[in-house]
Amino acid sequence: MGRAVVAALNGADREVVATSRSGETPLDVEDARAVATLLDDVRPEVVVYLVGPGADADDAAGDRATRIFADFVESAGRSCVRRIVFTSSASVYGRDRVGDVTAPATPYARHKLACEGTLQDAAASGGMSTASLRLFNVYGPALDRSLINRILSGSAPTVWASGVFVRDYVHASDAARAILLAADGESFGADVADVGTGRGVSNRDLIRLAPSGAVVADPSPIAPTRVVADPHTAEALWGFRTRVRLEEAFAAPSRYL
Repeated sequence: MGRAVVAALNGADREVVATSRSGETPLDVEDARAVATLLDDVRPEVVVYLVGPGADADDAAGDRATRIFADFVESAGRSCVRRIVFTSSASVYGRDRVGDVTAPATPYARHKLACEGTLQDAAASGGMSTASLRLFNVYGPALDRSLINRILSGSAPTVWASGVFVRDYVHASDAARAILLAADGESFGADVADVGTGRGVSNRDLIRLAPSGAVVADPSPIAPTRVVADPHTAEALWGFRTRVRLEEAFAAPSRYL
């Protein structure tokens, strides 16, 4: 996601300082002193926070990442950062999205929800505004672990051949544009919004879309699960709507991956 976000920000003529462990501006967010120094030197108005544990993180990794984020938010406040945009996850809903009820079932999901809470507290203190974007199933360039990427790259992943496993697949360019719009947001509180198409796609739909031999269909029965975005909040807050349809990516993989 980092590359897509930087491209969106640069494309909108924003002045961007992109950090990573080994990039042009190296930064390890676990190094609190280095974080404070960089924030004081750069004095950014807005920070987009993309750091986090992997989806398969254990409890210890999730807790550590949550503490690191809390320290970062505190440091950002001292440096007068106006707004923090955080990439949260649809995983906070658990197996089904039912209204706005959250039911995080993994350390990764609990980390994301805890970070949202940290931002809500920061916004409530009046020092900054925040936005937590609950990204749904993102696919696109360099996102090799995405199911859509694996299907279109010829990895032939095994998927349940079921109409009751339903997800919302959003292209990285759309997710990055949502982050850009959220970064420009003028609210004074803690925004929270889904970033997805609002359209549920079942595994059975994926099998129909996929080229012959691109997936291995597993006929085993599974319990129904449906996690699909409600796109209305992001549209109301930032005027965001997705543009890329999944069918387009399947029709022209080289363009979208």
